[in-house]
Amino acid sequence: MRKSLRPYFEYEFYNHLVFGVEDVSVKAHSERLGLQKYINAGVLLLNNKKLKEGGYTNKMFNWLSNNLDKIECHDQDVINVVLKDGIEYAEDTYGAQVQYRSKNRFEKIEDPAILHFISPQKPWTVWKPLCYTNWEKEYFNAIKDTPFDKLLDDYRKKAKWVFPLRIFYPSGVIKDFIRQIFSIRNSDDRSHKIVSIMFFKIKYKKKKQIQK
Repeated sequence: MRKSLRPYFEYEFYNHLVFGVEDVSVKAHSERLGLQKYINAGVLLLNNKKLKEGGYTNKMFNWLSNNLDKIECHDQDVINVVLKDGIEYAEDTYGAQVQYRSKNRFEKIEDPAILHFISPQKPWTVWKPLCYTNWEKEYFNAIKDTPFDKLLDDYRKKAKWVFPLRIFYPSGVIKDFIRQIFSIRNSDDRSHKIVSIMFFKIKYKKKKQIQK
């Protein structure tokens, strides 16, 4: 958080259930789930009263348990589908989505209230010299003289041999070859787990762990 959130908390709900910033991949996710709107779940303003009165917690668990094959973005998908009639967009400044080595509309925001690092490569998971925008530099400056700075240093010391692998991580044919030797992944429809060991594949159906 970089600025006051008071203006965000002063949004008028009316009949809305949730405010959230339009997701950077709104087009793809909306088409995938057949929705008109799709928000990022990183920063949400929730109408708790209406959510409780409408029993939306049970509705979310019920939808989740019956649609595991449709889930790609975890809780974000569930929120967007179940609350679709009560979603309203918030200003981009309240959830500026920063991606590693990728530009998007949020790059144009000069002074966002909240930064949300959305790629797998977070500032704290790569070497400090590899910061690629001012936002990463700002992140490291923000945690100076806080307990998190020491935690980050300890994490880096323990994982120092992993960082080169992140940089030189194989891709293409080499990556596929390594996956054939040993890998555990989901099937395309996410209904099965596929374990590959030395070019042998074992496929088994995933168990549903969510109960109604």
